[in-house]
Amino acid sequence: MDVVAQKMTRMFDNFDTNGNGYIEEADFFRPAAWIAGRLGHHIRSEVHLKLKGAYEKMWSHLIPMDADKDGRITPAEWDQGFRQMSSGDTFALTIGQAASILFDCVDTDGDGEISAEEFANWLCGHGVDRPTAVESFRRLDRRSAGMMSKADLKECVEEFFTSPDPEAPGNWLHGPWR
Repeated sequence: MDVVAQKMTRMFDNFDTNGNGYIEEADFFRPAAWIAGRLGHHIRSEVHLKLKGAYEKMWSHLIPMDADKDGRITPAEWDQGFRQMSSGDTFALTIGQAASILFDCVDTDGDGEISAEEFANWLCGHGVDRPTAVESFRRLDRRSAGMMSKADLKECVEEFFTSPDPEAPGNWLHGPWR
């Protein structure tokens, strides 16, 4: 399996938050609630509702992959969906939208930057252990600034989806990919 395919498998596993082998809409409610709780906010708080809205937007961009329209995305549909998306004329636009939506999910304090703690909370909300999540941020933080801008995150997202280089920092967007 090539590097990009391995990263897509890792991403699928992170999004399948209940581990049932499918990505479903409910898989996007769990991380929003977990992250809000981790930050000390209750369900239906402003922070939780912001996160939930960002995750709903992410789900709306993924649901077209559900080829048989059964409300869940299988690994085969996921693979086919990304192959179609990456071969289309709108791939750069899709990457930009994905980075923007992801930024909204991760920047929980709304200061326009992603801290190591915010990133770790996001990854932990998808089942990655905290030490690995912290290491992932360290590898993604190319400037060693302790923060990532939206442009920094977009660069990581682009690299995650496109780079065949096994050592590319963007490979760590969803934790270790291999």
